[in-house]
Amino acid sequence: RISREALFLGVLGILLLGVSAWIPSLDGRRYASPDETAVAIATERMASFASPRILEPLASAYPWMHPRSWVSQGSALVPVGFLGWPLLLAPFVVVAGSRVLPWLGWLFLLSSAYPLFRLLRRRFSFSASWVGVVTMFASPMVILYANRGLFPNVGLLASALWSIWALERVKETGRGAWLAALFCGLACIIRPIELVWLVPWWIWAGGRACMQKDRRICVAWALFFTILAVFFLANAFVYGHWWQIGYWLRDNTLGRVSATSHVQPSIHFFPFGIHPRNILWNIRSFFVPFLWPSVSVVVAALFVYARAQRGRFWYRELFAQHAFIVLSAWTILALLLLYGSGLYQDHVQVGAVTLANSFLRYLLPLAPLTGLAAAYLFERCAFSPTRRLIAFVAVGCVVLFGMYATCFKDDESVLTTRKELARYEQVLQQARHVLPDGSIILSERSDKIFAGFYRAV
Repeated sequence: RISREALFLGVLGILLLGVSAWIPSLDGRRYASPDETAVAIATERMASFASPRILEPLASAYPWMHPRSWVSQGSALVPVGFLGWPLLLAPFVVVAGSRVLPWLGWLFLLSSAYPLFRLLRRRFSFSASWVGVVTMFASPMVILYANRGLFPNVGLLASALWSIWALERVKETGRGAWLAALFCGLACIIRPIELVWLVPWWIWAGGRACMQKDRRICVAWALFFTILAVFFLANAFVYGHWWQIGYWLRDNTLGRVSATSHVQPSIHFFPFGIHPRNILWNIRSFFVPFLWPSVSVVVAALFVYARAQRGRFWYRELFAQHAFIVLSAWTILALLLLYGSGLYQDHVQVGAVTLANSFLRYLLPLAPLTGLAAAYLFERCAFSPTRRLIAFVAVGCVVLFGMYATCFKDDESVLTTRKELARYEQVLQQARHVLPDGSIILSERSDKIFAGFYRAV
């Protein structure tokens, strides 16, 4: 017999599934951002065994003439983002065609519910673990980027959860080393910059188990380095150097063009520097309207956790007994330092505060911490029927807020975006009746509509 609690969580899960698949269900090939469009084009070219490096005869004369998320390099255009996510998606496109592209990120993110549940289940009850999973997937960030799954941040989040669970499994049972190596390798190539916060989690989860002189461990390391080698080889073919990526490149300079790049890559550990005022502005602007339920859950969990120490000076044992708190704090700090200093002009309106802003996308790895906090609160506080009822009502409110924020809060909601994408498809089809493929189209932000068929800027 299914309990009322399980039925309630199941209904919430079904609602979240429906909302998270709203844009992929459009079954179109237009995307809402230049990043998604660039990933789609790079993936399709890899799936057809072509290079993402696109020859452009006008790249030297007009180095600015390219879609956003691309850069002119020598006599070609290359994608700005890391190549790991297109490399992962390309085999699926080879098998099932380009129509599956909007669904691949959605399925990959959805699959992360399993490792998250298994991680929580080792520490909490069945009900508390599912409360944690539902709470994580109720985050507006998770719902939005499940809909827009071509962003590599989606692949990173799923790979991180799978890798941490697999490493814990290796440490406890000695099995599944190949799975840990697979997802650690994928996380490395999807967004290498995120390793600054992810590697400490791997060390904590895997411990010394991954350093044993065992045949299975050796095979796993070989798989891991093979994935890295493929990534570096792809970089060499596309960018001219195995260590080079699009983020480090700048457009050609008129009158000085080489076969690869005329500019030495500008490498900075902090992509936007460190600007405390920008960090505070981003926190105040985006946490309050979009993430206040998540922040409230985390703060409440920390309060209950601190009280559970019963006055002991637990900070003296912080690294030994409370490593999870240290790792969570480091993850938050690292993401704020890496991305909080940027002011992202994703919207046509300067300074607009919207759910689709890049700052919130970069904070996607914090969503599992909200699920953990919710599971902990439920386990510690919901020990009577009345309190359990209050807890489930609170979970329902968090889910409803996430759905509201994603669907109705601003003009970049999934409902509005789906209508826009349908309109983009209509505009493209009308243009194809008038203009031959390969025509140059100059208009404000037209690359989302025409890229892949026209040389749109």
